[in-house]
Amino acid sequence: MEGISIIIPNYNKEKYIEKCVDSVLKQSYMPKEIIIVDDCSTDNSRRTIEKLAKKNETIKLIYPKTNGGVSKARNLGLQNASYDYVTFIDSDDFYINVDKLKNEMKQLKLLEEKGYQGLAYSTTVLVDEDGKVIPCRANRRRRKNEFMKGNRVLKTLISLSKQKRIPRDYCIRKETVLKVGAYNYPRNFYEDLDLLMRLAMAGVFFQPTYENGTAYRQLQNGLSGKNTIEHNKEIEIICSHYMKDLKFSDRIIATYGQKKTRLKKKIVASIKKIL
Repeated sequence: MEGISIIIPNYNKEKYIEKCVDSVLKQSYMPKEIIIVDDCSTDNSRRTIEKLAKKNETIKLIYPKTNGGVSKARNLGLQNASYDYVTFIDSDDFYINVDKLKNEMKQLKLLEEKGYQGLAYSTTVLVDEDGKVIPCRANRRRRKNEFMKGNRVLKTLISLSKQKRIPRDYCIRKETVLKVGAYNYPRNFYEDLDLLMRLAMAGVFFQPTYENGTAYRQLQNGLSGKNTIEHNKEIEIICSHYMKDLKFSDRIIATYGQKKTRLKKKIVASIKKIL
């Protein structure tokens, strides 16, 4: 059916989930349904989401019998989504722009009018545990990428992932996610990067809106609070798996970033001569 389903995986985020749902309900482009998958929370999350569901009939609650992690929870929400388009948002995050979904759906429809299979995403803003914007370099940087596909996306994703900057909470057709196998369970750390890589390999176009969209909360006891070594190790595992699909020169550029590309091309040419 025409419309969008919002899928919210939740585990012990009673403190934040009401803010998350409230930000969804304030969107100028209203979702047809909000699916909350509570992954066997041990706090008062269930009481909170049931209270929210009583106030709004678009909220659909799913309770797995056992805790399976974020990837399994998202896939369960995806399987139960009733509408053509889906987007995911974690229960401790929230939409910072009331036009977030409107902007993304507009871009996505423009891609589809041209016959492209695509996804549309907005800029993520990092916030602290209290929801206040963090004054950091990541929040100041604004790179305007044209929409792209294939190896160009892979190269950019690998480069941006090393800076902890990848598209999040994008709008996409449900069938497009299912075609590439959805989230790779049991991976529950950088599972979104792994899915994006597979979407890129499937020829999906990536289209930014160039607007802020989601506030991504940095929690000390969450995955975002893991140390740099753990982050880099997981990113390296995923990137190495997909790096083989790039030509040699693109692997060099992806590894060392997009800056000083001309110099890198000279380095690549020199290495090729030696080889």
